Amino acid sequence: MQNNHGAVAEIGVLEAAALRAAQAGNDDEATRLWDRILAIDPNHGRSLTALGQRAFRTGDMAGARAMFQRIADADGRDPQQWIHLAAACRNQKDEAGEEHAIRRALETDPRELVALILRADLLERQGKTHQAAAACARNSALPSPRHSHRRTSTTGILAPSWTGISIRR
Repeated sequence: MQNNHGAVAEIGVLEAAALRAAQAGNDDEATRLWDRILAIDPNHGRSLTALGQRAFRTGDMAGARAMFQRIADADGRDPQQWIHLAAACRNQKDEAGEEHAIRRALETDPRELVALILRADLLERQGKTHQAAAACARNSALPSPRHSHRRTSTTGILAPSWTGISIRR
């Protein structure tokens, strides 16, 4: 039990240092620290998310997808995990993977607006314009996010702008 407590404490120290390094713009140091955390806990959510987002930002879609897949497989309770995976699949032009990830996000939270928008966008790209229009109509009937009581991400790291997905009206 003492060993587990020590690992938890070490992860806490490393995580705080990684967040400070990231905030200071020292991506290499942050990456090194996230990797050290993963050596202790291979399914550490924040580490997987941070490394996946870094890979995504640098254009390493295979690396991003691998990290997002790991967190979704290890946890999968947060729709944001599936949304991240869907974005990586989209950029790899893997529609089947993207569709699966979107479906899992919506199974987790059927009212997850980003997943609903991604689904409508995927349907449009697939030429299913009537289904896409119906999905958009359902999306517009949802209450605005500022009025919803939806929980925030369990990963603690959200960066919707990094997906590069634009929402057209």
